[in-house]
Amino acid sequence: MLAAAGSVLIWLICRHAMQPFIDCYFKFNMLYTAEVGLDMAMLLHLGMVFSLMIFPGIVALMISLTLKGKDPLRLLSFWCFAVSFLMLEMSGRDYPHYLIILLPVLAFSFTDLFDWTASVVTKDTGHEPGKTVLILSCLAILIGSIGCHVLTGKKVWPEAPTVTWLKENTDRNDDVLMLGNDAWSYLSADRETGNRFFYQVPPIEISDALCSDFLQELQKHPSDVILDPTGYSDQAEGWQGVVYTQLLRQGYTYQQTSSFSVYQKP
Repeated sequence: MLAAAGSVLIWLICRHAMQPFIDCYFKFNMLYTAEVGLDMAMLLHLGMVFSLMIFPGIVALMISLTLKGKDPLRLLSFWCFAVSFLMLEMSGRDYPHYLIILLPVLAFSFTDLFDWTASVVTKDTGHEPGKTVLILSCLAILIGSIGCHVLTGKKVWPEAPTVTWLKENTDRNDDVLMLGNDAWSYLSADRETGNRFFYQVPPIEISDALCSDFLQELQKHPSDVILDPTGYSDQAEGWQGVVYTQLLRQGYTYQQTSSFSVYQKP
């Protein structure tokens, strides 16, 4: 852990990026949290929601600590889990993808869980589980996965109008920027942007400095096509109204469809 963290810190210092790192990670998250009023009640709520999402992992962690609680590596793993769990609550949002940071720690706990279940099945802790046990375990996982897929089904989402328009009116060489936080359209339409603010909300809504940086980025690196999925940018207020005015000033043409707005560079 020290080797990994130390390497990152050395790189940040050598690249003169320590202050931007602090600003973007800690200060921004504090601003982000201020919107939801993070307090003890919210922390407990988030803790409960996240715990239910990773309940099998927590069970594995508890079994690991029960079996080998005096081992320094297991204690270090638990400490890392506890700190990471608190860090993912920093934003005050219960977004499931935040839990990705816990996967490496929980993977360590699952190895102890698998060793324990193997010892229970084989009744012999001194040997590795046999081929039969491994094959049956793999079959159980496969059957469980297929069963879960059959029960829950696979949802097919209709193609978004913005994605259809991008596929029909742009090509992969065009710089396409989506306003707001519609990052999924980049993937669905196979388009990308060189703008560092490939999504802007909520960052520019809670930071005037970031909003100013975004507006400057629009001037320095104007995209070929800019879409506003919310639509009716000509009637928008706030940052969207400012963007509308600036893009027209830069010579962009404006087009309003039934569900979204389009800006095209001359």
